[in-house]
Amino acid sequence: MVAVPPVILVFDISALSAATPSEWREFSRAGSCYVPQVVYEEMKLKFDRSPDPDLERIAKAFNRFYATSGWRITDVTGHHAALKVGSGQALTQRSRVSLAVGRCAYGLAEVTPGSLVVLVTKDRPLLQRLYEIPAVNLCGITAVSYTHLRAHET
Repeated sequence: MVAVPPVILVFDISALSAATPSEWREFSRAGSCYVPQVVYEEMKLKFDRSPDPDLERIAKAFNRFYATSGWRITDVTGHHAALKVGSGQALTQRSRVSLAVGRCAYGLAEVTPGSLVVLVTKDRPLLQRLYEIPAVNLCGITAVSYTHLRAHET
C-alpha cells in the first residue's frame, strides 16, 4: 500500500473569492490550509475598504471563517528562477501578489519535503510558472477543478 503524504493547500485571492464558506470548510478536509501573508493582508484591505460590494462581502465572510477555521497564515517564501520578474518588466499590484503567492507555495514545498504542496488558484499564468519548477512535491490546481473533483467524490 502506498503511503499518501500530508497535503498542504495554499490559497490565493482568486481561489478564495471563487469559493463559498462551505467550500472553504471542504478544503480543510483535504489537508492543512495556508494563506500567504500577502493574501491575508489583501483580504483585510478589501474587508476594510473595498469599492466592490462582492469582494467586500467575500472578505467579510473569510474574516469570520478564518477566526475559527484552523487555517494558518504564513510568510514562508522560496526563490526560484521561474518566480522572478523579467528585467525591465513593470509589475502591477496583482502581479506582485501573484508572484508572492507562488514563492510562498515553493517555499513551503522546500521546508516540508515530505508533504505535497498544492497551490489553489484561478491564475493560469501563475500555474504555468509553477509547472516550470522541477519540485516533486509541488503542484497547482484551479479552484474550479478542485470543486469538480470534490463533487465527483460524493
